[in-house]
Amino acid sequence: MIEERKRQLNSCDPHQPAVLSQKDSAACSLQASIASKLNKVDIPKYEMPSKPIPLIINESGRTVDSSGLEIQLTQHVPTLKANIRAQKRTELPPQAKEEPEEKKEEGPGFFDPRVGMRGATRAKRVMKFHDAGKFQAEAQRLRMKTQLEKLQSEISSIAR
Repeated sequence: MIEERKRQLNSCDPHQPAVLSQKDSAACSLQASIASKLNKVDIPKYEMPSKPIPLIINESGRTVDSSGLEIQLTQHVPTLKANIRAQKRTELPPQAKEEPEEKKEEGPGFFDPRVGMRGATRAKRVMKFHDAGKFQAEAQRLRMKTQLEKLQSEISSIAR
């Protein structure tokens, strides 16, 4: 199964025509166009060193090369705007802000006479409580009424 899939993928060679489905032919044409574009672009070949360059420090703590000459390593330069702003603040002394002269007001510029007046106030409502036992008495009255109706209906049914 895997070998068949590898053969299918390898059969998608842009230089070799083959009978493929529509999706396969579209994929092959896309791969061919990508390959041609990559061939046009000149990418410099850079060979990575097999081992990192050793860091040698002398007795005074300075970085030196293999021959013993001092090397100046590149310093990290802050790139965030906040860091750059902080650097500028330390380099430049803060400028004295000029305060505009304050105007002395002899009185209020505009006086609204309605501000001191009180608006219409609403009288507070007093809480009204029901008399104690009012609803209990009403319930008892309803019970008595239903009992009376029941007795009347029994009497009338016996009388017939």
